[in-house]
Amino acid sequence: YNGMNTIAKTWLQFVFPTYILLLVGVIIFVSRWSSLLTRLCRRNAVAVLATLILLSYTKILETVITVFAFTEIDVGNSTANNPPVWLADGTILYAQGEHVWLLAAGIIVTITFLIPYTLILLLAPWIHAKSHLKVFAWINNLKPFLDAYQAPFKDQYRFWPGILLNLRVVLYLVFIINEGNDINVNFLTIALVLCCYIFITNRLSVYKYWPLTVLESYFLINLIFLSCTLLYIKDSPTYSKILISSGGISLVVLLGIIIYHVYVQLKGNNFLKHHVIINDRPAPVASPYVQTGLADESEKLLLNYGSCECREPLLEDS
Repeated sequence: YNGMNTIAKTWLQFVFPTYILLLVGVIIFVSRWSSLLTRLCRRNAVAVLATLILLSYTKILETVITVFAFTEIDVGNSTANNPPVWLADGTILYAQGEHVWLLAAGIIVTITFLIPYTLILLLAPWIHAKSHLKVFAWINNLKPFLDAYQAPFKDQYRFWPGILLNLRVVLYLVFIINEGNDINVNFLTIALVLCCYIFITNRLSVYKYWPLTVLESYFLINLIFLSCTLLYIKDSPTYSKILISSGGISLVVLLGIIIYHVYVQLKGNNFLKHHVIINDRPAPVASPYVQTGLADESEKLLLNYGSCECREPLLEDS
């Protein structure tokens, strides 16, 4: 609206991710008491909700870092101590007036959501190993959500989602600290961090299936290429052509991924029409990885015991 200041705009940045988190919380709570909602959500609901939480995390992290960022304004040759101002708006004194309430909200969100979410994803494998102790038994209730993040990774690298979150935090901090200075530092930081990450990921083979490693490496290399292009030939007439070509190739790859998953779902539904009844129940349908021989032991066990019992409710009861 007309007259909206930076404070109001920053408050609005909290609204949508908070709405998403509340919606996820309501769905989880209601699913514990409604078997109908659980059946409607089915097995893919956990992955969708986990993705929404991750998207909310990214937006909230960006907003909180913006709230905490400050700078100082040098006034000529004055030797007086200049009070810090908010980096997002130099006309607002830091931690004074309306900004105090923003700081309080940022601290609350950091303590109640950002830090616990990051630490749980990073330390979940070690906490789960101690889940037989009463103090760590709560981790079992989060297992469906943790599986949604950790499923693509090998068992010894199930902490990798936490590594990715910490890398995201580091990049955001670099961008905030360097804001207003040489923008080339940001592009070089992105390129350096991503190159190291790609090397380590391929060296360790953290993913269960090699196509995931190939796809992730492609998209990250494409991001590095775009960063270098923006850094060195932004003013060149070929820049727009390179940008369109890179984006077009990525779009084709993305469409290929979508088509593949649609094909897998259609193939699975066709297989379902010819299922065999065992003990008055439909036999569970193998996932595409089981059918192609790429599944690990946990997925084969899931098939043997049936997927219905493994997905009700959305969060397990302790």
